[in-house]
Amino acid sequence: ADRRPEPASAAAAAQPLAMFLQQVLSLVSEEEASRLGVFENACRQLCCLCLQKPWWQKLAGCAGLQVVVSCAPVACLLRSELLIVRSLLTVWKEGASDEVALTAERAYQAMAALFRRCHPA
Repeated sequence: ADRRPEPASAAAAAQPLAMFLQQVLSLVSEEEASRLGVFENACRQLCCLCLQKPWWQKLAGCAGLQVVVSCAPVACLLRSELLIVRSLLTVWKEGASDEVALTAERAYQAMAALFRRCHPA
């Protein structure tokens, strides 16, 4: 039997990542955290998930990127912004043909959050 995860569980699955990144930020200053490479590595791995074929991997990548965008230092986000945007645009573009339209919605939400954090009005 195919054991695909439920779309609603993507946010719950991203909670350990959020806890880990918050712990990193509690141990060092934001400036030191931006030099560690933890956030850039997380972005790269999550962007790779966004480019996978199965919708649940795309959904996991989008949910994880939302977590990283919400807590990463802006300097890290600016360094990874182009990679994140390209990955999310790919998910958004393919979202119409996916089984679950939730992937495109998550990609849009993550991109909007990224732009709000990196380029406040």
